[in-house]
Formats: sequence, structure tokens, C-alpha cells
Amino acid sequence: MRIPVRHKLITTYLIISVLTAIFTYLLTYLTSEQRINALAKDYQLKEISQEVYNWYAAERQWKGFSDYFKTLHPPRQHRKPDTSTSTHNGPIKRHGVVTSEQKSLLHFLHFKPGDTVPKAYLANANEVRFDEKTVAWVIPVDAIGISLNSEMQIFLTNIREILLIAVSVSVLISLLMGIVLARILLKPVESLTKASSAIADGNLQQQVPAYTDDEIGDLSRSFNKMSQDLVNADTQRRQITADIAHDLGTPVQVISGYIEMAQDGELELNQERIDTIADELEHIQRLLKDMSLLAQTDAKTLSLQLTKTSIKPLLERVVKLYSCQDKQVKLSLDCPDFLPALVLDEDRIVQVLGNLISNALRHTPEGGEITIQSQTRDNQLTIQVVDNGCGISPEDLPLVFDRFYRSDPARNGSSGNMGLGLSISKGLVEMQGGKIGVKSDGKSGSCFLITFPIEVL
Repeated sequence: MRIPVRHKLITTYLIISVLTAIFTYLLTYLTSEQRINALAKDYQLKEISQEVYNWYAAERQWKGFSDYFKTLHPPRQHRKPDTSTSTHNGPIKRHGVVTSEQKSLLHFLHFKPGDTVPKAYLANANEVRFDEKTVAWVIPVDAIGISLNSEMQIFLTNIREILLIAVSVSVLISLLMGIVLARILLKPVESLTKASSAIADGNLQQQVPAYTDDEIGDLSRSFNKMSQDLVNADTQRRQITADIAHDLGTPVQVISGYIEMAQDGELELNQERIDTIADELEHIQRLLKDMSLLAQTDAKTLSLQLTKTSIKPLLERVVKLYSCQDKQVKLSLDCPDFLPALVLDEDRIVQVLGNLISNALRHTPEGGEITIQSQTRDNQLTIQVVDNGCGISPEDLPLVFDRFYRSDPARNGSSGNMGLGLSISKGLVEMQGGKIGVKSDGKSGSCFLITFPIEVL
């Protein structure tokens, strides 16, 4: 049987409160009589000690004390007659009063007035002092306890009734508080459950309010971020599908158009048209190759040939390789004579830098300049590709490493530029333990920055 969490919480609160109430009631019920007995015994001992002190302070002798004591403590009517003058041999259970000469002043136990009381009976006696000297001892009742009189029994009964009422009220309040707290605590959980069910049904755009600033609030905020990431991923997936369809569809349409026209005898496949078909096939092959490479970098399954690589010769090689591609844009190198060697896949780093330079060449006007800079700082080696082209707008900066990203929405000049180069570059750099980023003010060029930690080889 499925039990809701709310019912479990309410039941838990109720069980805890009931068990606490029962334990409190039993503890009080079982110990109250003993506690009252102890308090009564202590009170009587102090009361009698004060009476002994008052008598001696006034009379300075003990003659007549027995009658004085009977006057203060007369026998109760419902009890048996006072046994203070009884001659039976049984012990009399009452307080004893003994002088400093150890003479009994009252009947108690087996002692009569005037009997000498051994010192052993004074071990737990309460000492009565006058003028800084001991004048008497008050010996506690030598019994298992004091029998409570009817007034104390009534008081104890009232205490138990009040305790029972308090326990009942506390259980009721605990039940009501459990219901209220369960509702408050489970409100965000119910919202999360409802939103999760909606996501499971395909409605990804779900946000839940963060009611509290605690773990449940953190869970709500994490859920909201996850939901937004799912929406972004779904949007990106749809865009990637459309971009792949476009990048594959255009060359396929060109090729199929030539083939169909040639099959119908409307067009002759001369060398120029065959070269066009070959270019489109190359475009398709390049796209498939890049997508395969991107998939390998995502899955971290790409095989890297890591070797100790000297950075400056590598950068000089890249500059020499790409300087001849565009004579209208100056490509230069700016780095110190000595740069530490790193363990890298040299060909993959050349591929990364080639992607960055090709991207810079497309956005740098005639007469512009592209500079490759490198330096070491804070135990890190940085490589920067800086251009003075048109730059990247602030809204596009977070997207430049996304797949199929193109800064031109109209896709002008998309031939040969499928928007995967920067994504591949990011994956290749991260697989080798580095980081890649971009900076631009959107007006005066951009700067792509690659950072690798310097390790002792």
C-alpha cells in the first residue's frame, strides 16, 4: 500500500509526541510520591530542629520539652492513640531528639526519655547549635518513609490529573503542528514532483518557486537550472538537426540536380561540372569527418599522440603555413625566445591554431593583422590569436564554441564553413588538459586565448 509522505511525517510527529508524553507521565507518576516523601521528611526535620533551637534559646534547659513537643505535634484524631508513653516493646517510628549528653528527650524507637543514645544513632542526625556549641541532635525517622496524610494524597492526585490533561493537550498540539509542518515542508516537494512529471511528459519548460533558503530551496534552484538546461539542449538539438540538414542538403541538391539533368539528357557532364560535383562531395566528406571528430572529443575516445613538444617552433610552423593563404592580411608571431616544452599532440594543436587563424582571416578586413602571442605566467603557458577585425558582439560571445554557430544569421559565405571548427578546437584543447576562451569588445577585433599548465618534464 502506497502511503503519502505527508501521512508519514504526521504519523512520525504523533508517535514521537505520544512516546514523549507517556514517558513523562510514567516518570512523574512513579517518582512523584517518593519526591514528595523526601521533601516532607526534609521539611519535618528542619521544622523540628528549629523548634528544638527555639525551646533551648528560651529556656536554656530541657525540662518540660516533652510536653512542649506534644503541644506542637498533637496526635491526629484518625490515627491510633499517641504511643509516646506506651510501654510496649515495639519500636516507635518518629523523630528523636537527643541532648548534647546523648540523653533522649522523647520516645523513639526503643528509647525512652532519659535513656542514653549510642553515638551510632547520631551519624545522620541534624545538629542543633546555640552560641557556637552543640546543644542537641534531631534524629530522622528510622523507617522506610513517611506515610502521606490525606491532604498530600489529594495534592498528588491533583498533580496527576493536571499532568494527564497536559499530556493530552500536548499530543493534540503535536498532531496539529505535524499537519501544518508537513504541509509547509512538503509544499516545495509537491511542486518539484508536479514539475518533474511534466518534464517526463515532454513539457521541458518548468520552473518551481524556491520557498526557503535551505537544502530544499537549493534543490528547487538546481531543478530550475536543470529544466532550463534541458530547454537549451533541446533547442540546440533542434538547431543542430536543422544545420546538419542544411549543410548536407545543399551539396546533395547540387549533385542530384546535375545527375538528374545528365540522366535526362538535358546536360552534359563536362570537366567543369564534374569538378563542381567533386567539390560538393568534398564538402560532405569534410562535414562528416568533423562531426565524427567532434563525437570522439565529446566521448574522450580520440587517440592522441602525446609527445614532448617545443612551443616556439610549433608556432613558427603555424605562422609559415598560414601566411601564404591570404596576402592581404599580415600574420605575425610575438613570443620570447624561450618557451617551456609541453606534452601535447603537436598535429592536433596545429589543427586548433589553424581553426582559430582561419576564423580570424574570415573576419579581418584587407590590410588587417593577425598576431599569435605566447608567454608564461603563474606556472601557465598561454597562446593568443589576436586580430583587429570586426570583433564579436557581446550577445554572441557565449555561443562562439557552440556547434554550427555562425555569427551571420543569413549564413552568408557558409560554403566551407560549417560552424564546427571552434567546437572541435575546444574539445581538442580540453582533451589535452588545457582551456580555451575568447574576449572581444565587439568593435576592434577579438582574442582567442589557450592556456596550458606547465608541468615539470
